[in-house]
Amino acid sequence: MFQHRNKKIKNFIGDSETKIDYKFNKLGYRSNIEFELKKKPIILLGNTISFGLGLPIEDTFSYIISSHFKKPVYNFSWGCYAHTNYEQLNLLKKILEIDEPSLIIFQINNLNRYRNNGIISFGNSKELIISEYKKFYFEISKLLKNKKHIFLYWDNEEHDVKFPKCLIKNRYIVDTSLKNKITAGKKSNKLIALKIINEIKEKKIYE
Repeated sequence: MFQHRNKKIKNFIGDSETKIDYKFNKLGYRSNIEFELKKKPIILLGNTISFGLGLPIEDTFSYIISSHFKKPVYNFSWGCYAHTNYEQLNLLKKILEIDEPSLIIFQINNLNRYRNNGIISFGNSKELIISEYKKFYFEISKLLKNKKHIFLYWDNEEHDVKFPKCLIKNRYIVDTSLKNKITAGKKSNKLIALKIINEIKEKKIYE
């Protein structure tokens, strides 16, 4: 993504079907705005689903949430990049070193991913999956203990692990943006946005 910073492109990796524009800011994240310090934004971390692959940015749930509250949502999601939850957690740590968001929305990624010598492996043993998840769960629970946050979770596999309370867990994917059936479509993003907006309002998480 960083190679596309300050650019607008079509057919971003994984999307050879649509003709939509993918616009990246100077940090290389998909956004119509720059990420400025001290704006008390909502920040979002996730994968291709949160990135909004196959959708105009206006149809992504991060954009809908931002429009509803008229507040910035900084989408740090990595699109089309096989990463682990621990790597996304390390990104969050770096963000929190330089800024203090009003709310953190963290989309927990597929658990069956392990990076070894720079290479992501899939099809890992149950023991390795659980071990890596426990390390991630311990770290993120400690990091977010006193911070306002919402967890989302999507995975194409079931794993016998203890999850934090997830607002959405393997749900709300009622349509897809691409034929691969693993992306979230326009209807799904609207449902996800409404669920998050209601949670924010009901619990007065972000005002």
